[in-house]
Amino acid sequence: GERKPDRACSCHGSLSRSYRGQCLPSFMIIGSQKAATSKLRWYVSRHPDVRIPKEENFHKGPPPVAAWDTETDPTLLTRFLDNLDDVCGTTSISGLKMPDYIVMSNLTIARFYAAAPTMRIVLTLREPIARMYSYFSMQLRLGWSPINHMGKNPCMQRRLRDLLRAKELRAASAAAAGR
Repeated sequence: GERKPDRACSCHGSLSRSYRGQCLPSFMIIGSQKAATSKLRWYVSRHPDVRIPKEENFHKGPPPVAAWDTETDPTLLTRFLDNLDDVCGTTSISGLKMPDYIVMSNLTIARFYAAAPTMRIVLTLREPIARMYSYFSMQLRLGWSPINHMGKNPCMQRRLRDLLRAKELRAASAAAAGR
C-alpha cells in the first residue's frame, strides 16, 4: 500500500536514503536486452537482506524516467517507490533492475543523482554478436518475426513458417487432449 510521505523512515546502510517516508533503492541493475540483467537480479535477490522486485511491477505505475523528476512532481517518485518492498527501519536494502535505463540521457542521470546521490549503478554488458544471436534465437523460439528486414529471407520465412506450424499443432493437440 501507499506509505505516508511524512512518515519517519530510517534506511539501512550508507547507500540509501529516505524520500517522503520510503527508502530509495541502494542500487540499480541496468544493461542491454539479453545481457543477463534478469539473471543478475535473480542471483542478488537470493540474499535475505536484498529486495529487488521484478520489473513487471513497474509497468502499471508512472513512467520510470518521469518518476525520478522530483522537481516537477514529487509524488510520482513516491508512487514509483510503492512497487518496492518497504525496507524502512529494517536491515534490508532494496534495488532496481531496469534494462531499458542503459540508454539514459544526461537529464535522466541528473534526476537519479538529485534524488539518490549515493545509489550505485550496476551495468551489465555483453559482446554484441553473442547478444544479437541470443536475441535472434529467442525470437525464433517464440515464433516472432525476428527483425523486419530479415523477413524477406526465404530460409528465414521457411523456418518461421515451420515454427508457427509446430506451435499451432501443439496448441491443437493440447486443446484436443483437454476435451
